[in-house]
Amino acid sequence: MRARGIVAAAALLALSAAACRKPEAVEPPERAPAKAEAPAAPAFELKGLGGGTVRLEDLRGKVALVDFWATFCEPCRESMPELQALYARRKGQGFTVLGVSMDAYPGEVGAFVKALKVDYPIALDPENRTRAPWGVRGLPTAVLLDREGRIRRRWLGTDESAAREMEEAVAALLKEEAR
Repeated sequence: MRARGIVAAAALLALSAAACRKPEAVEPPERAPAKAEAPAAPAFELKGLGGGTVRLEDLRGKVALVDFWATFCEPCRESMPELQALYARRKGQGFTVLGVSMDAYPGEVGAFVKALKVDYPIALDPENRTRAPWGVRGLPTAVLLDREGRIRRRWLGTDESAAREMEEAVAALLKEEAR
């Protein structure tokens, strides 16, 4: 069991190194897949920070932003208040954020989330089971899902332009899905 933790920690170090570069929209708006062409998000089942189980299907029916992050990731720390603000503005409109902590040792996650005043749901993935299926190449990685669980956009890293793009993409999906 200890060896698995060491392997997970090494994978996280590699992810954090990748996150130290300039943020990018992995699928720029002009190349983001249309609803009919968008791939289905990979299923997952993870432990929730407050207990219980968090599953991909729990997000169905909502536009969801799945944010992969870790406590040691400075860009993650910077992006979480913006995600919290987006969540607060849009949660009553059929939108949610799900944070997925990639920390190998999740004992500090609760205090970290509390210090940042984050109240959106948090799932724990200390073994990085979602990393490869979800295409997480660095932290933070944000993946926007439509109400049917299809991947519509992806961002690696964060900055002001990424935050604006996320807000615009969420607004567009909420309108699209409301038709």
